[in-house]
Amino acid sequence: MAHFSQKLRPILDMLASKAWTNAARDQDGEFLLPHSDLAPGTSVESLHETLQVLYRHARRWAPGLEVPFFVPPIRLDVADAAGNFVVDEESYASVGVAAEFVGNPAAILVILSHEACHHILMQSGLKRADDAALDEITTDLAMFVCGFGELVLRGHSQVHRYGSRRDRVHLGYLSSHDYQQAYDHVLAKRVALGLPAHSRRGARAGGGPVLSAPSRQQAADGTVELWCGEAICKRAFRVTLRREGDPWPVQCPACGVYLYPSDVLRTAAASELEPQRAELRLQSGGRLAEVTSAALWRLAHPTGARAAASTRPAAEARAPRLAPSTGRAKVDGAAVLEEILGATPQTADTPAAPQRPAPPSLAAAWRIPILLILLVLVLITASILLSGR
Repeated sequence: MAHFSQKLRPILDMLASKAWTNAARDQDGEFLLPHSDLAPGTSVESLHETLQVLYRHARRWAPGLEVPFFVPPIRLDVADAAGNFVVDEESYASVGVAAEFVGNPAAILVILSHEACHHILMQSGLKRADDAALDEITTDLAMFVCGFGELVLRGHSQVHRYGSRRDRVHLGYLSSHDYQQAYDHVLAKRVALGLPAHSRRGARAGGGPVLSAPSRQQAADGTVELWCGEAICKRAFRVTLRREGDPWPVQCPACGVYLYPSDVLRTAAASELEPQRAELRLQSGGRLAEVTSAALWRLAHPTGARAAASTRPAAEARAPRLAPSTGRAKVDGAAVLEEILGATPQTADTPAAPQRPAPPSLAAAWRIPILLILLVLVLITASILLSGR
C-alpha cells in the first residue's frame, strides 16, 4: 500500500483531475467498459473496430483529455513486445500487436487499451518523453481513468500451457497488486466526486455481491462465462453447462483443472472430486465472486425453475444435489439464485399481458377533410383571379 500511495497515487490523481474536467455527474451509461461489449477477432479489421470502441469510450468518459478522432490502423508485426504505438517520420500513427496474442481476447483488450492511452496522452501533452519508464507507468494508469479498469484486471495476467508446463505472462508495467489498487482508487475517487463509477446493472439495494443475469443468448442455450479459480490461471472462458445431472465439474480449457462450486468443494469427500481441482468463479461487479451449486444449476437451466422441474425426476425436482452421492440436504436452487440476482426473470410460460391498441388520433381523423376544404378554397380563389383578368 505504501508503494502505491507514495509513487502511483500522485500520478493517478493528476490524470484523473485532467481527464474528468467538465465530466457530467448525471451521465448515462457505464464508466467501466465491460469486456462483454467487445469482441476482438483475429483480423486487422476486427481489431481496428475494437480499437475504435476504446477511443469512443475514452472520449466520452475522459472529456478533459484530447482523444483523437483518427483511430490508427492495426499492424501484426510486433516481435519484441506485446504491442507498440508508433509514429513514423511522416507523422503517421499506427498500433502494433504481437501475433501470438491474436485470438486471446482478454490479452488483446489490455494491449489495445495500453496503446490507445499512449496516443491519448501524446495528444494531451502528457507524454513523458524524458523518462521512458515513467511514461509507461503513466500510460498504464491512464487506462483506469479512461474506464478500461475491468479490461486490465481481467487480461493483464496470462497463463500459457505447453504440455504439462505452464508459463505465466504478465502484461503491463505494474504488478497485479498495483493494478487492483489503481482500480479501487479510481472508483473511490469518482464516488467522492459524485461521478458515475459502478455499472448501474450491478447496483442492488442492501449491498453485497450481485451476479448479472445471463443474456437472452445465454438463456437460450445455457452458455455462460465462467472464471477459473486456480491460483496461476484465473482465466475467463465460455462454456455450455450440462443440463443432465449436475453441471459440475467444469474443466478449464486453459489449464485443464476441474472447477467446482464453492459449497461442493467444502462439503464433498475428496474421493468424489477430481485430483486437480479448484473453485469456480463468476464475475460480480468487476470482481470475481464464488458461485454455489444452486446458482450454477440455475444458470444451466435458464428457462426457470418451474420449466426445469417439469422435466426432472420427482426426487430431484426441488433442487440440484449438493454433491454426488453425499446424501446431504438439497438446496432450493431457484430461491437461492433469486436472492443473489434480486429478481427471477420472467419464464416462457408466463406470457405478458396483451397490449391494447392505441385509439386513433382525433387530428388524424380530420386531416383528410381539412385538406379537401383547403384544396377547394385554392381552386375557387384561382378561378376568381383568372376571371378578373
